[in-house]
Amino acid sequence: MSFKDLGNAAFKEGNYPLAISHYTNALNENATDHTILSNRAAAY
Repeated sequence: MSFKDLGNAAFKEGNYPLAISHYTNALNENATDHTILSNRAAAY
């Protein structure tokens, strides 16, 4: 499972701090995926 998928799962559970962490890790791996930025912004 990718960090983005883990972030999505955490977001759906309402665990926003964990989702932010996973999305940040996903951005470190793939900084060109703009949907990760949007997802992380929504978690904030």
